[in-house]
Amino acid sequence: MNVLAHPITILTACALSLAGALLLFFSLKRELARLRAEVAALEEKRAAEAAELRRALRVLAQEVEEERKAALDRAAGPRQSMNLSKRSQALRMHRFGASPEKIAAELGISRREVELLLKVHRTVLETVTGREAAAAGA
Repeated sequence: MNVLAHPITILTACALSLAGALLLFFSLKRELARLRAEVAALEEKRAAEAAELRRALRVLAQEVEEERKAALDRAAGPRQSMNLSKRSQALRMHRFGASPEKIAAELGISRREVELLLKVHRTVLETVTGREAAAAGA
């Protein structure tokens, strides 16, 4: 009797083939579920990043708009020059430790004007103290 022609052999081979196909089917199904979960997580991450980028873009747009308005305001009206009162206020604020940026913001003048004023003030002080030292040494 031929073993391959026996009905139990054929049924066993069919059962093993069916079991293998079922195993492949369920492992594929499990892999598909894992990939769907991974894609969903990536989609959530992308959506969160997109929302953060939109928020950052709105903030930048506001900053650009504020800077544009400030530039229009600076260009629109005549600039105030630094009068004696502002000079004395700037020097007083500098003595109390305020930065040139803070001084400029509070007095409504440019930071460069403040830096120039402070530089001229230091030069004058060096000149005056140099003369006093020379007079004291003579």
